[in-house]
Amino acid sequence: MNLGLGGTGDVNATIEVKGRDATIDGDFDLEDAEVAKVLIGGVQGTGHFRDGLLSFDEMETDHTLSPIRGRGFVDFRGKTHYRFDVSANR
Repeated sequence: MNLGLGGTGDVNATIEVKGRDATIDGDFDLEDAEVAKVLIGGVQGTGHFRDGLLSFDEMETDHTLSPIRGRGFVDFRGKTHYRFDVSANR
């Protein structure tokens, strides 16, 4: 599986690899973040990757006057699908 991550910034993560299986747990603060060719932009938060599932406990982006906060996942097992719950002021 080629996860295809990109962006410029800081990542503090623990990576564990056993054979073909990898797990990643960590914090990130990125500009121009990209996951699987989806441009997210500037984002900070905590993420996890294991068994083909990329999840975010908390994420925040500051593209607007007030921050947008959320959590969610991208599931790369089989057909790729995702779900994010976000909170933002109107």
